[in-house]
Amino acid sequence: MAKYHYMAKAAHLAVMAELAARDYNVAMPEIDIGDDIFAVNDTSGNFWRVQVKYGKLKVQKKSIAAIFSCREDQLQKPDTPELYYVFVFRTDDGWRYVVFSRDSLNTHYKSNGFGTRFIQKKTQQPYVNFRVTVSGASAWYGSGRDRKDVSSQISKWTDIPHN
Repeated sequence: MAKYHYMAKAAHLAVMAELAARDYNVAMPEIDIGDDIFAVNDTSGNFWRVQVKYGKLKVQKKSIAAIFSCREDQLQKPDTPELYYVFVFRTDDGWRYVVFSRDSLNTHYKSNGFGTRFIQKKTQQPYVNFRVTVSGASAWYGSGRDRKDVSSQISKWTDIPHN
């Protein structure tokens, strides 16, 4: 379990580095009540909330997959400033990111059946597991006729406004 915690922290730092390289001023809140990173545009003063979710890889025959757990209440509650989810996993080639706005991820969850709801034992609160499969430049969830393409979300840092 300790290895997971190291990797999850490394994922947070990797996302911070990506955002800083894109001219955001980034910070981690001292008190974690659901936001992992604040991204600030120093020119405009606008800022965004970022939730980083690290997923341990499962290597499959022709793809890789990872599962990311999110609190259901956080997913469903619109907030200002908007919350962005960054699903992160590490391959032999480095970090991979799948970026969703809260609204977009919630739409996939509510309308397209993306995610599996469960009650977390420790807190007795509802959570949602999101399983993302990746092969090359393609990403999806589901299978067969229910498979939904989310390739456009790979490293889609432009979803986080820069104004």
